[in-house]
Amino acid sequence: MTDAAQPEWPQILVVDESAAGKRLDAFLAAQFTEYSRAAVQRAIAAGQVSVDDQEVKPSMRVEAGWTIRVAGIETVRPGPEPEEIPLDILYEDEWMAVVNKPAGMIVHPAKGHWSGTLASALAFRFGQLSTTGGPQRPGIVHRLDRDTSGVIAVARDDRSHEALAAQFKARTTEKEYWAIVRGVPDRDADVIDRPIGPHPKLREAMAIRPGHPDAREAVTTFEVLERYERFTLLKVLPKTGRTHQIRVHLASIGLPILCDKLYGGSDKATKYDLLPSEPTRKLAATGDQTGYEVVLSRQALHARRLSINHPGTGERITFEAPLAEDFEQTLEYKMGLLKEFQKFAMRGNVVDMAVGIIIGGAFGKIVSSLVGDILMPTIGTLTGSGSLGGKFLWFGEGDKPASLEAARAAGGPYIAWGNFVQTTIDFLIIAAAIFLMIKLMNKAQEQFAEKPEAEKPAPPEDIQLLREIRDELKKSPV
Repeated sequence: MTDAAQPEWPQILVVDESAAGKRLDAFLAAQFTEYSRAAVQRAIAAGQVSVDDQEVKPSMRVEAGWTIRVAGIETVRPGPEPEEIPLDILYEDEWMAVVNKPAGMIVHPAKGHWSGTLASALAFRFGQLSTTGGPQRPGIVHRLDRDTSGVIAVARDDRSHEALAAQFKARTTEKEYWAIVRGVPDRDADVIDRPIGPHPKLREAMAIRPGHPDAREAVTTFEVLERYERFTLLKVLPKTGRTHQIRVHLASIGLPILCDKLYGGSDKATKYDLLPSEPTRKLAATGDQTGYEVVLSRQALHARRLSINHPGTGERITFEAPLAEDFEQTLEYKMGLLKEFQKFAMRGNVVDMAVGIIIGGAFGKIVSSLVGDILMPTIGTLTGSGSLGGKFLWFGEGDKPASLEAARAAGGPYIAWGNFVQTTIDFLIIAAAIFLMIKLMNKAQEQFAEKPEAEKPAPPEDIQLLREIRDELKKSPV
């Protein structure tokens, strides 16, 4: 069918009494004879069909008087065009192949993304692939989200496809993901068992939907690999394979994946974002702009390992995909930059300490002089000694001299109480003054670095909506 023969969209249909009781997909296939019933079902599944502005299913029985809106129906395109796109092949033989998919690559063609897909690259690289998944998905047994990198298995013939697909369906495969999340869990491992279904507001999103008729069981376990101040590196083991399962589950417990805009509200991470708060404040206070450099601009999720039974030999094999460069760089920034900025912060602290010692020492000396001139004679008067300077301990040979002057003339050794007390008081006062001065300087620096909330611009409306979605996910019951 040519593009000229396609009807103009949207189409509005009103069900008459003669069609009442028919299945919705059958009714629409009869109205749009140029499209197959399968194409109509795909349009319904994609949300292109609504009845009185409500979501529908292909199996619904239409009723007289219904107003049906059809936004569009797409014809099935031929298989993806082979494209010479470099692939990181982890394994290949006559039955299957395993690829380390890069982030940003869509697995198979879809609306708006007909080229540059993994399926096109596979078609060029291998030629013959399984056809079980349909013309649009040659060789594709399972999928990864566009911005998720890592290991993905490909079937080279239909028999291998069926053997691999059966393992995924029976949940005998073992999938391991690595994820960098915002937040720090209070336990080293946990299980998330929450049903996932379509999001009530966003068509492209999923949500925790207990009790919803379209919700499906979803189970995810995770283990902490490393904790940072505000982030955590997790090993994630999904037991089921629902759409966006890991992303939805982690967001629902307050641990959204770093740079996951759909479920976390932000799609970029800068050096400032990755650093602990103290070095960040110190660097920001200097006006340094390098901290705003973007380190990661896609969700920090990587399919690390996949264990399956080989479709030809039955042998259990584990495939591991090395970390993507941007993912690894993010981890390196977390550790390397932390050390770098710790040195920076240390240099800043040394400067603060030096200035504090100079100012605090001068202030302390003034106070100690006042103590020597006023407090010491007062203590001496109250104790009846006239002055503590006249009191001393004698450690020399012979009898103790009658006065401090005589002890000095005898050459000692002796300790003058007045000098001892004066020195001790001087030390305590100067140390306290230095400590107080350094604390005051650090406090002033922090206040300078922190910008008042009133001066911060309001977030864009789409970001605000995503934040509301994230909050809803957190509130969802188990």
